[in-house]
Order: sequence, then C-alpha cells, then structure tokens
Amino acid sequence: MKLTAEQEKTLSAAFSEARAKQPQVKAREKTGVESWEKSDTDFATATHDAQLQFDYNKNPNEVSASDESKLRFIMQVVQQQGTNQLVTAGQDFTHDSEVWIQFFARYPLLFNFQLRESKKFSENDFTLSVNADLISTCIDAKAPEDIKNAFIQALKNSGGDALNSSTKENNLQFLTLIRSYDKASTLTIYRAQLDMKTVDVRTICGGIKKVDLKISYDRVVFEINNTLALAIYPTLVGQATDIAAQFMSTFFKQFAEKEFNRFKKWLDDLGKK
Repeated sequence: MKLTAEQEKTLSAAFSEARAKQPQVKAREKTGVESWEKSDTDFATATHDAQLQFDYNKNPNEVSASDESKLRFIMQVVQQQGTNQLVTAGQDFTHDSEVWIQFFARYPLLFNFQLRESKKFSENDFTLSVNADLISTCIDAKAPEDIKNAFIQALKNSGGDALNSSTKENNLQFLTLIRSYDKASTLTIYRAQLDMKTVDVRTICGGIKKVDLKISYDRVVFEINNTLALAIYPTLVGQATDIAAQFMSTFFKQFAEKEFNRFKKWLDDLGKK
C-alpha cells in the first residue's frame, strides 16, 4: 500500500507519540520474570478449552459511535494478526493462553500493560441457574448483562456434559478477551480455570448429584492506545481484516522498526520451541 505524504506524516507523529508514552517494563524481584508473566494461579494445563471475545462502549460520552467502530476494526485486525502469526510461528499456539497474553504484552506500542492479579472463588452445591453471579464475577461485575449472559451460555455449551455426567472431577479453562472503549480504552484478559467435583449424595428418598465448583483466574489488563489506533484506521478502512493485518505489519516495520523487530524475534523464537 502506497501512503500519501500526509498519511506518512500523520502516522509518523502518532507512532512517535506512542513511543514516548510507552512505559519501560521492569523485571519483578530480579527473577527475570516480566510482570505480565507473574501468576499465583496453578493452571492444570497451558491450553484453554474455549476463547470468548467481547467489545463494548464503556463510556459513550467519551467515545463516539464512529470512533468505537474504528477502534473495533483495529482490534479485529490485531486479533487476525495474532491468529495468523501464532499458527505460522512453527506450530499452533492459538489455544495457549499464556502465549496470547504475551502476544499483547509484546505487541509494539498499541498495548500498555497495566496489571495482572490472581483470584479464587468457590461454591459448594453449585448450579448454573442459582449461582450465575459467581460465574459473571469472573469476567467483570460491571460488564453489560449481554456479555455476562453470553459467557454463561458458553459455559453451558462447553461444560454442560461435565456438569451433568457421573465423572467425579472435571475442569475447564476459558480465555476471555473484553475490549472496553473509553477515554482510556482497555483490553482485559481473563484466564479462568473452573474445577468441578461431582459427588453422589445418597438420601432415603433416592440420590442426587452435588457439584462443588472452584474458580481460579488471572485478570490481565492492558491500556489500548486510542490515538495510535485511530491514526492507523484511515489507511486500512475498506480492507478485509486478513489483508489489513498484512498492511498493519508493514506500517509497524516502517514507523516502529526497532519495536517491530523485537516483537518479530519473539514470534520467531516461539516457533523454535
């Protein structure tokens, strides 16, 4: 794609501003572990059973419908980049939760890491109909109801058999990406593990199944650079997401060569594992 002189000027300024605001990521406790890699959750496996994605305008007074549409498009392009690159890195990493977290943490200039925290919840004698609030807590208590309902429906679709089977123990892992558009937009990633233990309870009148549920999850928050995303949008508008993803990489090579090369090296090294 050939950029006009005005487009080059606009993108150059936006990338320079983003570079100036990019915080330096420091290793924690001199262990060599980056902040986004630090987790207190003991996940059973590296991979997730289902990935969910949601977008919503958290503050329409700050983000117009037009800008929301533009930001959504850029986020879709980035997601397409991730899907393409994590498959072609040498093997399929698209079901590896930590690789997705690192993808956004290492993505040049567009995402600024904010925090990672680990939490746990538990509920004895669990049922989806009675304890839906516990599940919705895992994705953000302030999220719109349609997002919560979609998450619960996904759990029913993915875990219904586990909840109703005679198997004693089951676990499910979800990776949920929520993009909230605001004056300071955010990408929040929830990596959740749901451990379900089914117990047969015998009574005089018969038997019932009792399900105990434990939820362990990590919440990882990135701030989205709205200014850079909106500056990139006019150069990609009208393109299909897979084509736009290719052009996006070209722009980063041109305007953020050092940062892009560092990101590309991580992808190349990932493929050698």
